[in-house]
Amino acid sequence: MPNASSNIRDRLLIRQHYLARLENGAIRDLVAPYITARNEIITRLAALEQFGTGHTREWQMARLSAQLAEIEQVLNVAAAAASSSLEDVMVNVATVEGQFQTSLLNSQLKKIRINVIFLPYKHIDYVIANPLLGESVGERLLWTNREAIRLIKQALTQSVISGEDMNRAARRLVNAAGTGDADTLIRGRASMIARSELQYVSNQVARSIYNENQDVIKGVSYTATLDNRTCLRCARLDGKVYRYVNGVDHQGPILPRHPNCRCVYVPVIKSWKELGISADEFPPSTRASFNGQVPDTMTYQQWFKTQDKEFQLDVLGPKKYEMFQSKKLTLKQMATDNKVLSIDELEDKIL
Repeated sequence: MPNASSNIRDRLLIRQHYLARLENGAIRDLVAPYITARNEIITRLAALEQFGTGHTREWQMARLSAQLAEIEQVLNVAAAAASSSLEDVMVNVATVEGQFQTSLLNSQLKKIRINVIFLPYKHIDYVIANPLLGESVGERLLWTNREAIRLIKQALTQSVISGEDMNRAARRLVNAAGTGDADTLIRGRASMIARSELQYVSNQVARSIYNENQDVIKGVSYTATLDNRTCLRCARLDGKVYRYVNGVDHQGPILPRHPNCRCVYVPVIKSWKELGISADEFPPSTRASFNGQVPDTMTYQQWFKTQDKEFQLDVLGPKKYEMFQSKKLTLKQMATDNKVLSIDELEDKIL
């Protein structure tokens, strides 16, 4: 019979699918102010063309710098609106995640008459006030804006120097279809920020709740997603258990570990003996679910071995696949906690 921890694991993985759908909505809301700003940016870039011929290159560059400063202000207004939108979603996710995690633990622990300690709202406020990487959403969006402006300036400066039609150059950067280089940069960064921040909020709230309930939770099991998008850094930790020692927060890495990381921690519930409860008080089905074992599930490395050649090649590439198939290196050896190793680094390990 599945134990309490494995039941919780299964529901947490289902929860990840819900969070992914929520991320998609948050991304749309985050990008919406930039879409609104796009038309004004296109108009401002088009206006540069009339200052092309008949002027010195120095005059053109001065005019370009002035126009780019105005475009950056347009982008910053969009960033403020986008930041406010995402922060509202983060607060909602933190609150709902606190309720979900508490309910999830209670659904198992109430069977043995244990109530979970709720996470104080001040902890939720702390998570929101201390975002991933120590930067607010607004600061990260402004940084993205500056990157976009640098990209535009570099391309248009080259256009001035080469005498290229500036409208043509501008359309490569920003266009109504949203396929320009600057469009792609902003949309990609916005997507990464939304996904990373929502995963961070979700995981930090869960981590805080587990810390508050160490009297019944003895540790957490690192759980990665079983598909071809999981990086080797996360794959190597799948199934690893981080235990609480003397009431101190477990030493597992902060999640997400990288942009678009989907890993979660699954709490490992204490056994009857560790809880100090007599199992004879409860029916056999309840007793069987509280055996204190770490969730018995297939790790990413075990699962990967069962996949076909096409899948393994897609994940590893030809050279790493050959190393894996020849058993020169295991999947776990192809990464460290901090990075995925290059081909040269892997070849050095073999030697």
